[in-house]
Amino acid sequence: MELRLEPEIPVTRVVNGHNVFNKGYHHGLKGKTYEEYYGEERATEIRKRHSDALKGHKYWSNGNAHAFACVAITPEGKWFRFDSITQASQILGLNYATVRKYIKRRVKPTNGWLWFLEKDTNWIKLIDNGKIE
Repeated sequence: MELRLEPEIPVTRVVNGHNVFNKGYHHGLKGKTYEEYYGEERATEIRKRHSDALKGHKYWSNGNAHAFACVAITPEGKWFRFDSITQASQILGLNYATVRKYIKRRVKPTNGWLWFLEKDTNWIKLIDNGKIE
């Protein structure tokens, strides 16, 4: 293990008559990997700690954090409800962004399906005994 002395960090310095915070200071990690800076064992610990900190969070794990139920109606009149846009994209093999564009009417689906958010009640008017009016 080698001895490392951290450089003295200049808090401010005068540049053109103004105090500038940390101008010209570069941290010791800049451009280095954890292994180069901390060593193999410590780098493994840090990476594990970061990984564990990100696991189990609703927002980062399964994509259902702010899920909106959506409805897709086929030209034949069949309609399908999905718990979320993410679920619809996974089941139908579509891109998540494409499904969102269909719902927002930015892109017209080539297969003729109509897409709606479930909370938007316009799709209910289109269904009459299982057929599109």
